[in-house]
Amino acid sequence: MIKYIFQISDLCIFRRSYINIIHAIGNLIEQINKFPKGEILLVIAGNVFEYRVKVSAYDIQVFHGICGRLSKNKIPTVIVPGIHDICLLYTSDAADDSL
Repeated sequence: MIKYIFQISDLCIFRRSYINIIHAIGNLIEQINKFPKGEILLVIAGNVFEYRVKVSAYDIQVFHGICGRLSKNKIPTVIVPGIHDICLLYTSDAADDSL
Protein backbone atom coordinates (compact mmCIF):
# COMPACT_ATOMS: atom_id res chain seq x y z
CA MET A 1 0.00 0.00 0.00
CA ILE A 2 1.36 3.40 -0.98
CA LYS A 3 1.82 5.68 2.01
CA TYR A 4 4.42 8.09 0.66
CA ILE A 5 4.37 9.91 -2.68
CA PHE A 6 7.46 11.78 -3.79
CA GLN A 7 7.03 14.24 -6.65
CA ILE A 8 9.56 16.06 -8.78
CA SER A 9 8.79 18.34 -11.70
CA ASP A 10 10.46 19.71 -14.78
CA LEU A 11 13.70 17.75 -15.03
CA CYS A 12 14.33 19.66 -18.28
CA ILE A 13 17.17 17.40 -19.40
CA PHE A 14 19.61 19.14 -21.74
CA ARG A 15 23.35 19.35 -22.16
CA ARG A 16 24.13 22.00 -19.55
CA SER A 17 21.99 20.33 -16.87
CA TYR A 18 23.30 16.74 -16.96
CA ILE A 19 25.59 16.91 -13.93
CA ASN A 20 23.06 18.75 -11.75
CA ILE A 21 20.24 16.38 -12.67
CA ILE A 22 22.30 13.24 -12.12
CA HIS A 23 23.45 14.57 -8.73
CA ALA A 24 19.89 15.55 -7.70
CA ILE A 25 18.49 12.16 -8.72
CA GLY A 26 21.19 10.46 -6.65
CA ASN A 27 20.22 12.55 -3.62
CA LEU A 28 16.53 11.83 -4.23
CA ILE A 29 17.13 8.08 -4.43
CA GLU A 30 19.13 8.22 -1.22
CA GLN A 31 16.24 9.95 0.59
CA ILE A 32 13.54 7.69 -0.88
CA ASN A 33 15.52 4.59 0.16
CA LYS A 34 15.03 5.62 3.79
CA PHE A 35 11.33 4.73 3.45
CA PRO A 36 9.91 1.19 3.43
CA LYS A 37 9.80 -0.47 0.01
CA GLY A 38 6.25 -1.10 -1.11
CA GLU A 39 5.00 2.08 0.55
CA ILE A 40 6.49 4.60 -1.86
CA LEU A 41 5.75 6.05 -5.28
CA LEU A 42 7.75 8.59 -7.24
CA VAL A 43 5.94 10.88 -9.67
CA ILE A 44 7.98 12.74 -12.27
CA ALA A 45 5.67 15.47 -13.52
CA GLY A 46 6.13 17.95 -16.29
CA ASN A 47 8.87 18.46 -18.78
CA VAL A 48 11.36 15.60 -18.80
CA PHE A 49 13.31 17.23 -21.65
CA GLU A 50 14.09 20.92 -22.10
CA TYR A 51 13.54 21.13 -25.85
CA ARG A 52 10.72 19.36 -27.62
CA VAL A 53 12.38 19.16 -31.04
CA LYS A 54 16.08 19.16 -30.04
CA VAL A 55 16.43 16.05 -27.89
CA SER A 56 19.91 14.63 -28.36
CA ALA A 57 20.96 11.00 -28.15
CA TYR A 58 22.81 11.83 -24.94
CA ASP A 59 19.65 13.42 -23.48
CA ILE A 60 17.96 10.06 -24.05
CA GLN A 61 20.91 8.24 -22.47
CA VAL A 62 20.70 10.45 -19.37
CA PHE A 63 16.96 9.76 -19.10
CA HIS A 64 17.57 6.03 -19.60
CA GLY A 65 20.22 6.16 -16.87
CA ILE A 66 17.78 7.84 -14.48
CA CYS A 67 15.16 5.18 -15.20
CA GLY A 68 17.78 2.48 -14.69
CA ARG A 69 18.81 3.85 -11.30
CA LEU A 70 15.18 4.05 -10.19
CA SER A 71 14.57 0.50 -11.37
CA LYS A 72 17.75 -0.81 -9.70
CA ASN A 73 16.57 0.73 -6.43
CA LYS A 74 13.08 -0.73 -6.93
CA ILE A 75 11.42 2.69 -6.83
CA PRO A 76 8.03 2.55 -8.56
CA THR A 77 7.71 5.60 -10.79
CA VAL A 78 4.98 7.30 -12.78
CA ILE A 79 6.08 9.76 -15.46
CA VAL A 80 3.61 12.41 -16.64
CA PRO A 81 5.00 14.13 -19.75
CA GLY A 82 4.85 17.88 -20.13
CA ILE A 83 4.46 20.12 -23.14
CA HIS A 84 8.20 19.97 -23.90
CA ASP A 85 7.91 16.19 -24.22
CA ILE A 86 5.35 16.33 -27.03
CA CYS A 87 6.40 17.22 -30.55
CA LEU A 88 3.61 19.21 -32.18
CA LEU A 89 4.74 19.14 -35.80
CA TYR A 90 1.27 18.63 -37.28
CA THR A 91 -1.61 21.00 -36.83
CA SER A 92 -4.83 21.32 -38.74
CA ASP A 93 -8.01 23.33 -38.59
CA ALA A 94 -9.91 20.13 -37.84
CA ALA A 95 -7.70 19.40 -34.83
CA ASP A 96 -8.12 23.00 -33.61
CA ASP A 97 -11.91 22.76 -33.92
CA SER A 98 -12.02 19.70 -31.70
CA LEU A 99 -10.42 21.49 -28.78
